[in-house]
Amino acid sequence: MRRVAVSLPPAIDMSRLPRRTAVVFALVVFVSGPAASPAATQSQQQIDWCTNLAHEVSPDQQISGCTAVIQSHSWGGHGLAWAFNDRGFAYYLKRDLDSAFADFEQAIRLDPKDAVAFNNRGLIYQAKDNLDRAIADYDEAIRLDPTYVFAFNNRGNAYMDKNDYNRAIADYGEAIRLDPAFAVAVGARGKAYLAKGEFDNAIADFTVAIRLNPHDTASLNDRCRAYSTKGDFDRALSDCGESIRLDPNKPGSFFLRGNLYQDKGDLDRAVADYTEALRLAPNYAAALYLRGKSKKAQGDSADGDADIAAAKKIAPDIAHPTIAFADLKRYCQELSGDSGIAACTMLIDDTPEDAEAYFNRGSIYRAKGDDDHAHWVHIPFEEAKMRRQFGAVYDNYVARVRRWI
Repeated sequence: MRRVAVSLPPAIDMSRLPRRTAVVFALVVFVSGPAASPAATQSQQQIDWCTNLAHEVSPDQQISGCTAVIQSHSWGGHGLAWAFNDRGFAYYLKRDLDSAFADFEQAIRLDPKDAVAFNNRGLIYQAKDNLDRAIADYDEAIRLDPTYVFAFNNRGNAYMDKNDYNRAIADYGEAIRLDPAFAVAVGARGKAYLAKGEFDNAIADFTVAIRLNPHDTASLNDRCRAYSTKGDFDRALSDCGESIRLDPNKPGSFFLRGNLYQDKGDLDRAVADYTEALRLAPNYAAALYLRGKSKKAQGDSADGDADIAAAKKIAPDIAHPTIAFADLKRYCQELSGDSGIAACTMLIDDTPEDAEAYFNRGSIYRAKGDDDHAHWVHIPFEEAKMRRQFGAVYDNYVARVRRWI
């Protein structure tokens, strides 16, 4: 069969064309030989699994579909890159970073002008903590497409990981300039301002992020932190309370409000919130430590000492309320078992856009033999659940759909 060379849009986004268009594309490309239909080498169902246009199939099904497309040898060049990109993204969701990396590399070889493929490879470098290479890939994605909002956002995330807050703020700012309704970038810039101690700028960004997404519990918690640092405990308590109302299953929100009550001297409420955080996350070392401190301040030395000892068993160097937040990323990367799961859960509560934390927690669950929790990608892919679980990673995925539909 003679194959026809076809010029397509950037590879990964080709798969996001409407399903009817994808079918027409297949018919047009393969009319040139006797074995014209792609069904001769792979079924339409496999193509649909690979494109996953309706977000209805699991990563394993998507990988299966893309593998069939790739092995059919019916596509080449630009027309094949989309399959490697889509399969790479499915591997990424499964935390198989090496396989994802290999597929994104192949997509770049097939289409070296595909900004999305460079962005995706950058995500893998960043997940592996190779920040300089991640930034280089985001640089190339931006060079190829200077309007690529998500490449600016992701490069900002990489600069945040390097504690280069000024460059992070600049990149988030460009992402916001390109898409003023991009709540993820607005909230991320607020975090950078918060890290710099520019609390008024941080509060302004968190306020916009919350206006854009009233269910953004992460920005509510971040604004709560900013208000509390400024000594505005009433507004801080209001934000933490609203975060808990919207999602009463986040231990970090109760921990944060417990800190506020402790700072106000309301030890009964502080202990109650730390206790609720521990009910949701029994190995929450910071909550144990501060509950112990609060109990001792109430005069209950025996129970207080017991909590503090238990906290130090989980995190031996914990000795200050902020140590858990300062070292959460390291704990999530280095601790194993329940302690590692607790650290990653706290990190996810604090920064739900941190895809690496999900990967690490899933890996710890898998090492424990807990495959039910390790497979944190569920079907159907409800948009709200995906955003809550994957944060900016899912928004990257949605962006790829919207850019070419």
